[in-house]
Amino acid sequence: MNDWQMLKQVQYLLRLAAWADTGVVFPAKSVIPTCRMPEQTLAGLAMPVAILTSDGSSTDPERQEQPGLVGLEFTVYALANNQGDQYGEASLMGANRATGSSGRGLLEIAGEVRATLLQIGPKSGLPIIFRAQSAPAASEIAALPYLTQLGIKFSALGTTFRTYQPPFGLAATGGAGQVALTWAAMPRFDFLRFVLRRASGATPPATVSDGTGVTLASDGAVSVTNTGLSAGTYSYSLFVLYDDVRSPPTTVSGTSTPQTVISVTVT
Repeated sequence: MNDWQMLKQVQYLLRLAAWADTGVVFPAKSVIPTCRMPEQTLAGLAMPVAILTSDGSSTDPERQEQPGLVGLEFTVYALANNQGDQYGEASLMGANRATGSSGRGLLEIAGEVRATLLQIGPKSGLPIIFRAQSAPAASEIAALPYLTQLGIKFSALGTTFRTYQPPFGLAATGGAGQVALTWAAMPRFDFLRFVLRRASGATPPATVSDGTGVTLASDGAVSVTNTGLSAGTYSYSLFVLYDDVRSPPTTVSGTSTPQTVISVTVT
């Protein structure tokens, strides 16, 4: 995953972030990758706001044998305000809560940013490391009474080129005339659909057009029972199609077809 993909994925994850009790943390249009703080436009955005910036990349001296790997650095700036806050206490600590992030304080919002990004593990292809958090500071914008902000710095091991995460955990159980399959995959901004293909024998389909397609209940289904099979051995390949553009949704641009394969016996 390169720096472009990294910022897109962080944006996607923060837009999905939700409080345990009610509502999303950030309005969808208030999570913005940019090169600088767009102070002149902040007044037109629904609070709180997350500004994402890329802080560059560097090679890892411990991985000289893999020059395509780089350390990616980025910062999430969280901004919050509270209407009628004269002293900054409500903006910092929270008050007058309603739904979603309304009335939440900056420190609570920053905590949700850290929790959202640090939950991602090695299987996701996005192992993010928390590096530092700046002190909260007040910003003077006339249309936003007592706006507070802080920066949260992260790093991640990435690549100099675009990469795509394969599905994981593919499991299959053969039975009488059928095979039950399950799998998992990391939620991604560029996910288009899963494709499951089947072949008779021990050699799995090599591409998304090989073998026989297994119909899934939806593009994002993570299980299926393949019925109507004769006794014998079958091999399955699970592919993920990605689309960096998603416009139009039927056009796969920047597609990758990593696969997970498994063989199973039907009685």
